Amino acid sequence: MSDPTQTTPGLNAIDQALERITHDVGLVVDRIIDLDPHEAMVVQERPAGQDQVHLSFRLNLDWNGQVGQGCLLMPLEHANGLAASLMMLAEPQVDELRKLESPDRATKDAMIELGSFIAGAIHDQLADSLTETVLVAPAGCQGVRAGVRPALEYTDGTDLWVTQANCNIENWTASDWILMLPDLAAAV
Repeated sequence: MSDPTQTTPGLNAIDQALERITHDVGLVVDRIIDLDPHEAMVVQERPAGQDQVHLSFRLNLDWNGQVGQGCLLMPLEHANGLAASLMMLAEPQVDELRKLESPDRATKDAMIELGSFIAGAIHDQLADSLTETVLVAPAGCQGVRAGVRPALEYTDGTDLWVTQANCNIENWTASDWILMLPDLAAAV
């Protein structure tokens, strides 16, 4: 584990980044997205989403000459619904798309756009929280089966910053969102 005195501001930053994502994405899709209390931690293995298929919004990060990957992992139902909301579909259509196990082309395109908003929210929050510049760019999205860790360019055993919180989107089923970022201690 990293020296806690070095990573505390960074761990605060990842918690704030998850809050920023829910705020910014909520504004864009015109939905109220609430998070239960959460706390970031340093882990040495990518966590997996449980109980259902998830979507991994992959992120490329670049700081102090270093590069790494992270992701936001959310249930596919939430990703489908947010993508449908981004497309400004009527509520009955949003409800139907939330149930899809295999999104159509338009929904996948909206998910890619959603990934850009997620990366932008993280980039902005890290710029506000850290002393060094961390560039964050979307790197696509990928479905992940329940209990399977998302694919990232990451070596097990190295530090990974993670925050996980139960996310409530209006009347949808509440589920955990997991944000994972490489150890950004050099940028704190």
